[in-house]
Amino acid sequence: MRSAAFAPTLSLQRVVHMVKITISYRREDSMDITGRIFDRLSSHYGRETVFRDIDNIPPGIDFREHIRASIEDSGVMMVVVGPRWIGGDRHGQPRIHAETDYVRIEVETALKRHIPVIPLLVGGGRYAGAEPASREHP
Repeated sequence: MRSAAFAPTLSLQRVVHMVKITISYRREDSMDITGRIFDRLSSHYGRETVFRDIDNIPPGIDFREHIRASIEDSGVMMVVVGPRWIGGDRHGQPRIHAETDYVRIEVETALKRHIPVIPLLVGGGRYAGAEPASREHP
């Protein structure tokens, strides 16, 4: 009979693969709330798991390439949509319609890679084309 001191020990290491989260937003629309979302996600899942451009791009590199690579490495994208998310260019046209709009490029990159995109409506943001619900009073 073996004593407990000589019993073989089995070390089971649990390997946990954390899905990387990319946060897409328009700075002039929702920078403050996006910072709070980033802080909460980072404190819960770990800073290395959450990508937000202002916090994760090293100086001196091509930010467009870094953002693209980060999106492709993500398992989910959260798109923070505030009241000015569609944006407007100097001619009054929605920025999101321009093929060169960075927010559009980020979302399209995620969708092309079949990365789930979760819209987070904040501060009165709403889906493009959505009409507010009418309230009828008898």
